Amino acid sequence: MNLLVILAGLVVLIIIISLLSKGGQKKAPGFYSAFTPNGLQVLRKLEEYLDNNKALPYLGYYKIYDEFFGKLETNSDAFAYAKAMGIHNYEDEPENSLRYMAGDYFDTLQWDLEHRYRNEFRPMNKYDEAEAKDEFGLNIHSDEYVHENINRVDWFEEKTVTTSINYGGYRYNAGQGLHYTFGSLNVMRNTRNYFSHVDRGSLYITNKRIIFVGKEKRQNRTVDLDDILEFNLFRDGILIGKANGRKPLIEFAPYILQAGKAPNIRDHVSRVARALDRVICKTQNESLEPVN
Repeated sequence: MNLLVILAGLVVLIIIISLLSKGGQKKAPGFYSAFTPNGLQVLRKLEEYLDNNKALPYLGYYKIYDEFFGKLETNSDAFAYAKAMGIHNYEDEPENSLRYMAGDYFDTLQWDLEHRYRNEFRPMNKYDEAEAKDEFGLNIHSDEYVHENINRVDWFEEKTVTTSINYGGYRYNAGQGLHYTFGSLNVMRNTRNYFSHVDRGSLYITNKRIIFVGKEKRQNRTVDLDDILEFNLFRDGILIGKANGRKPLIEFAPYILQAGKAPNIRDHVSRVARALDRVICKTQNESLEPVN
Protein backbone atom coordinates (compact mmCIF):
# COMPACT_ATOMS: atom_id res chain seq x y z
CA MET A 1 0.00 0.00 0.00
CA ASN A 2 2.79 2.37 0.95
CA LEU A 3 4.55 1.52 -2.33
CA LEU A 4 1.43 2.44 -4.31
CA VAL A 5 1.18 5.77 -2.50
CA ILE A 6 4.82 6.52 -3.22
CA LEU A 7 4.43 5.64 -6.91
CA ALA A 8 1.30 7.76 -7.18
CA GLY A 9 3.14 10.65 -5.57
CA LEU A 10 6.00 10.30 -8.03
CA VAL A 11 3.60 10.35 -10.97
CA VAL A 12 1.95 13.52 -9.69
CA LEU A 13 5.36 15.12 -9.12
CA ILE A 14 6.47 14.29 -12.67
CA ILE A 15 3.27 15.79 -14.08
CA ILE A 16 3.75 18.98 -12.05
CA ILE A 17 7.39 19.34 -13.14
CA SER A 18 6.37 18.77 -16.77
CA LEU A 19 3.68 21.45 -16.58
CA LEU A 20 6.02 23.91 -14.91
CA SER A 21 8.75 23.35 -17.48
CA LYS A 22 6.30 23.90 -20.32
CA GLY A 23 5.03 27.05 -18.68
CA GLY A 24 8.58 28.38 -18.40
CA GLN A 25 9.37 27.88 -22.08
CA LYS A 26 9.52 30.96 -24.29
CA LYS A 27 6.26 31.30 -26.16
CA ALA A 28 6.56 31.93 -29.90
CA PRO A 29 4.85 35.08 -31.22
CA GLY A 30 1.34 34.48 -32.54
CA PHE A 31 2.24 35.46 -36.10
CA TYR A 32 4.55 32.43 -36.36
CA SER A 33 1.40 30.42 -37.11
CA ALA A 34 1.12 32.21 -40.49
CA PHE A 35 4.23 30.44 -41.77
CA THR A 36 4.09 27.05 -43.42
CA PRO A 37 6.04 24.29 -41.60
CA ASN A 38 8.84 24.73 -44.16
CA GLY A 39 8.71 28.49 -43.84
CA LEU A 40 8.94 28.32 -40.06
CA GLN A 41 12.04 26.16 -40.32
CA VAL A 42 13.71 28.69 -42.64
CA LEU A 43 12.66 31.53 -40.34
CA ARG A 44 14.29 29.80 -37.38
CA LYS A 45 17.49 29.50 -39.40
CA LEU A 46 17.52 33.23 -40.14
CA GLU A 47 16.94 33.95 -36.45
CA GLU A 48 19.87 31.68 -35.67
CA TYR A 49 22.03 33.68 -38.09
CA LEU A 50 20.99 36.90 -36.39
CA ASP A 51 21.67 35.58 -32.88
CA ASN A 52 25.08 34.19 -33.88
CA ASN A 53 26.24 37.44 -35.51
CA LYS A 54 26.27 36.00 -39.03
CA ALA A 55 25.54 37.85 -42.26
CA LEU A 56 23.49 36.85 -45.30
CA PRO A 57 22.82 38.62 -48.62
CA TYR A 58 19.23 39.60 -49.37
CA LEU A 59 17.18 36.65 -50.68
CA GLY A 60 19.92 34.38 -49.41
CA TYR A 61 17.16 32.36 -47.79
CA TYR A 62 16.51 30.80 -51.23
CA LYS A 63 19.66 28.75 -50.77
CA ILE A 64 18.68 27.80 -47.22
CA TYR A 65 15.26 26.68 -48.42
CA ASP A 66 16.81 24.64 -51.25
CA GLU A 67 19.24 22.96 -48.86
CA PHE A 68 16.42 22.02 -46.49
CA PHE A 69 13.72 20.97 -48.92
CA GLY A 70 15.21 20.86 -52.43
CA LYS A 71 14.73 23.32 -55.25
CA LEU A 72 11.23 24.40 -56.16
CA GLU A 73 10.26 22.59 -59.35
CA THR A 74 8.64 25.49 -61.21
CA ASN A 75 8.47 29.25 -60.98
CA SER A 76 11.42 29.50 -58.63
CA ASP A 77 11.08 33.25 -58.24
CA ALA A 78 10.37 35.56 -55.32
CA PHE A 79 6.63 34.86 -55.37
CA ALA A 80 7.14 31.09 -55.45
CA TYR A 81 9.47 31.14 -52.45
CA ALA A 82 7.21 33.55 -50.56
CA LYS A 83 4.23 31.27 -51.23
CA ALA A 84 6.19 28.24 -50.06
CA MET A 85 6.95 30.18 -46.86
CA GLY A 86 3.31 31.25 -46.39
CA ILE A 87 3.92 35.01 -46.64
CA HIS A 88 3.19 35.77 -50.32
CA ASN A 89 1.44 39.12 -50.95
CA TYR A 90 1.51 39.89 -47.23
CA GLU A 91 1.63 43.63 -48.03
CA ASP A 92 -1.98 43.40 -49.23
CA GLU A 93 -3.19 42.18 -45.83
CA PRO A 94 -4.25 44.48 -42.93
CA GLU A 95 -1.24 45.56 -40.89
CA ASN A 96 -2.57 43.91 -37.74
CA SER A 97 -3.14 40.56 -39.48
CA LEU A 98 -0.92 37.60 -38.63
CA ARG A 99 0.25 37.18 -42.22
CA TYR A 100 1.24 40.83 -42.54
CA MET A 101 3.17 40.72 -39.26
CA ALA A 102 4.84 37.45 -40.30
CA GLY A 103 5.95 38.81 -43.68
CA ASP A 104 7.04 42.15 -42.23
CA TYR A 105 9.10 40.39 -39.55
CA PHE A 106 10.68 38.05 -42.09
CA ASP A 107 11.67 40.93 -44.38
CA THR A 108 13.11 42.84 -41.41
CA LEU A 109 15.33 39.85 -40.63
CA GLN A 110 16.42 39.68 -44.26
CA TRP A 111 17.35 43.36 -44.44
CA ASP A 112 19.25 43.22 -41.15
CA LEU A 113 21.31 40.26 -42.36
CA GLU A 114 21.81 41.95 -45.76
CA HIS A 115 23.02 45.17 -44.11
CA ARG A 116 25.51 43.15 -42.08
CA TYR A 117 26.66 41.44 -45.28
CA ARG A 118 27.11 44.73 -47.11
CA ASN A 119 29.10 46.31 -44.27
CA GLU A 120 31.27 43.23 -43.95
CA PHE A 121 31.93 42.17 -47.52
CA ARG A 122 30.79 44.64 -50.18
CA PRO A 123 31.98 48.15 -51.04
CA MET A 124 30.14 50.32 -48.54
CA ASN A 125 27.76 53.16 -49.28
CA LYS A 126 29.56 56.51 -49.50
CA TYR A 127 28.29 60.08 -49.46
CA ASP A 128 30.69 62.86 -50.37
CA GLU A 129 30.65 66.40 -48.99
CA ALA A 130 27.78 67.65 -51.15
CA GLU A 131 25.72 64.45 -50.80
CA ALA A 132 26.15 64.40 -47.02
CA LYS A 133 24.88 67.98 -46.88
CA ASP A 134 21.84 67.19 -49.02
CA GLU A 135 21.02 63.81 -47.47
CA PHE A 136 21.75 64.44 -43.78
CA GLY A 137 22.34 68.18 -43.42
CA LEU A 138 25.84 67.24 -42.26
CA ASN A 139 29.00 69.26 -42.92
CA ILE A 140 32.06 67.11 -43.53
CA HIS A 141 35.49 67.69 -45.05
CA SER A 142 36.08 67.69 -48.79
CA ASP A 143 38.12 64.46 -48.56
CA GLU A 144 35.63 62.76 -46.22
CA TYR A 145 32.82 60.31 -46.98
CA VAL A 146 29.89 59.11 -44.86
CA HIS A 147 29.69 55.30 -44.97
CA GLU A 148 27.07 54.58 -42.30
CA ASN A 149 24.41 56.52 -40.43
CA ILE A 150 21.96 55.56 -37.69
CA ASN A 151 19.29 57.62 -35.96
CA ARG A 152 17.91 57.48 -32.41
CA VAL A 153 21.27 56.80 -30.79
CA ASP A 154 22.17 57.62 -27.17
CA TRP A 155 25.67 58.96 -26.43
CA PHE A 156 27.17 58.48 -22.96
CA GLU A 157 30.59 59.57 -21.66
CA GLU A 158 32.65 58.07 -18.87
CA LYS A 159 33.05 60.32 -15.86
CA THR A 160 34.91 60.04 -12.59
CA VAL A 161 33.51 61.46 -9.37
CA THR A 162 35.64 61.92 -6.28
CA THR A 163 33.98 62.74 -2.98
CA SER A 164 35.50 63.58 0.41
CA ILE A 165 34.41 62.03 3.68
CA ASN A 166 32.83 64.70 5.91
CA TYR A 167 33.26 64.52 9.64
CA GLY A 168 32.32 66.43 12.75
CA GLY A 169 33.82 65.97 16.19
CA TYR A 170 36.07 67.28 18.94
CA ARG A 171 39.56 68.55 18.32
CA TYR A 172 42.16 68.88 21.06
CA ASN A 173 44.92 71.46 21.00
CA ALA A 174 47.54 71.51 23.69
CA GLY A 175 46.81 74.30 26.11
CA GLN A 176 43.46 75.11 24.49
CA GLY A 177 41.37 72.10 25.44
CA LEU A 178 38.64 70.49 23.38
CA HIS A 179 36.83 72.26 20.56
CA TYR A 180 33.93 70.93 18.46
CA THR A 181 34.58 71.40 14.76
CA PHE A 182 33.36 70.45 11.29
CA GLY A 183 35.67 69.75 8.41
CA SER A 184 36.56 67.65 5.41
CA LEU A 185 38.86 64.68 5.74
CA ASN A 186 40.58 65.21 2.39
CA VAL A 187 43.11 62.42 2.82
CA MET A 188 40.33 59.82 2.38
CA ARG A 189 38.54 60.01 -0.97
CA ASN A 190 35.81 57.91 -2.53
CA THR A 191 36.23 57.59 -6.31
CA ARG A 192 33.79 55.97 -8.71
CA ASN A 193 33.29 55.86 -12.47
CA TYR A 194 29.96 56.07 -14.25
CA PHE A 195 28.57 56.94 -17.67
CA SER A 196 26.68 60.20 -18.02
CA HIS A 197 24.05 60.62 -20.73
CA VAL A 198 25.05 63.39 -23.13
CA ASP A 199 22.27 63.43 -25.71
CA ARG A 200 20.14 61.42 -28.12
CA GLY A 201 20.72 61.97 -31.81
CA SER A 202 22.24 60.63 -35.02
CA LEU A 203 25.47 58.73 -35.55
CA TYR A 204 27.65 58.94 -38.67
CA ILE A 205 30.71 56.87 -39.54
CA THR A 206 33.06 58.35 -42.10
CA ASN A 207 36.45 57.34 -43.44
CA LYS A 208 38.03 59.70 -40.88
CA ARG A 209 35.89 59.82 -37.73
CA ILE A 210 32.77 59.00 -35.77
CA ILE A 211 30.35 61.93 -35.69
CA PHE A 212 27.47 62.27 -33.24
CA VAL A 213 24.91 65.05 -33.74
CA GLY A 214 22.68 65.56 -30.70
CA LYS A 215 19.04 66.38 -31.35
CA GLU A 216 17.62 67.08 -27.89
CA LYS A 217 20.34 69.03 -26.04
CA ARG A 218 22.27 69.92 -29.21
CA GLN A 219 25.38 68.24 -27.86
CA ASN A 220 27.70 67.11 -30.70
CA ARG A 221 30.74 64.84 -30.42
CA THR A 222 33.46 63.49 -32.75
CA VAL A 223 36.07 60.75 -32.39
CA ASP A 224 38.94 60.51 -34.86
CA LEU A 225 39.50 56.96 -36.11
CA ASP A 226 43.22 57.31 -35.38
CA ASP A 227 42.39 57.82 -31.68
CA ILE A 228 40.49 54.53 -31.37
CA LEU A 229 42.46 51.84 -29.58
CA GLU A 230 39.65 49.29 -29.30
CA PHE A 231 35.89 48.95 -29.14
CA ASN A 232 33.93 46.57 -26.93
CA LEU A 233 30.57 45.21 -28.02
CA PHE A 234 27.55 44.77 -25.78
CA ARG A 235 24.07 43.59 -26.64
CA ASP A 236 22.78 47.14 -26.96
CA GLY A 237 25.86 49.29 -27.31
CA ILE A 238 29.53 49.86 -28.17
CA LEU A 239 32.19 51.21 -25.81
CA ILE A 240 34.95 53.08 -27.65
CA GLY A 241 38.43 52.89 -26.13
CA LYS A 242 40.42 56.03 -26.92
CA ALA A 243 44.04 57.04 -26.56
CA ASN A 244 43.00 60.26 -24.81
CA GLY A 245 39.90 61.78 -23.29
CA ARG A 246 36.67 60.30 -22.03
CA LYS A 247 35.47 56.93 -23.29
CA PRO A 248 32.15 57.23 -25.14
CA LEU A 249 29.47 54.58 -24.82
CA ILE A 250 27.11 54.47 -27.81
CA GLU A 251 23.78 52.84 -26.98
CA PHE A 252 21.17 51.60 -29.45
CA ALA A 253 17.56 50.62 -28.78
CA PRO A 254 17.32 46.86 -29.55
CA TYR A 255 13.88 47.18 -31.16
CA ILE A 256 10.96 49.53 -31.70
CA LEU A 257 7.49 48.49 -30.62
CA GLN A 258 4.72 49.39 -33.06
CA ALA A 259 1.04 48.92 -32.42
CA GLY A 260 -0.42 46.12 -34.52
CA LYS A 261 2.97 45.13 -35.96
CA ALA A 262 5.77 42.73 -35.19
CA PRO A 263 8.64 44.27 -33.21
CA ASN A 264 10.95 46.27 -35.48
CA ILE A 265 14.36 44.80 -34.72
CA ARG A 266 17.27 47.26 -34.71
CA ASP A 267 20.48 45.45 -35.52
CA HIS A 268 22.63 48.55 -35.16
CA VAL A 269 25.37 47.15 -32.92
CA SER A 270 26.35 44.59 -35.56
CA ARG A 271 26.09 47.14 -38.38
CA VAL A 272 28.25 49.72 -36.61
CA ALA A 273 30.84 47.16 -35.49
CA ARG A 274 31.28 45.95 -39.05
CA ALA A 275 31.41 49.51 -40.41
CA LEU A 276 34.03 50.55 -37.85
CA ASP A 277 36.15 47.52 -38.65
CA ARG A 278 36.06 48.33 -42.36
CA VAL A 279 36.92 52.04 -42.05
CA ILE A 280 39.65 51.42 -39.46
CA CYS A 281 41.20 48.80 -41.77
CA LYS A 282 40.57 51.11 -44.77
CA THR A 283 38.81 48.38 -46.79
CA GLN A 284 35.43 50.11 -47.10
CA ASN A 285 35.79 50.59 -50.87
CA GLU A 286 36.88 47.01 -51.59
CA SER A 287 34.91 43.85 -52.34
CA LEU A 288 35.69 41.15 -49.75
CA GLU A 289 32.94 38.73 -50.73
CA PRO A 290 33.91 35.07 -50.23
CA VAL A 291 34.43 33.03 -53.37
CA ASN A 292 32.01 30.11 -53.59
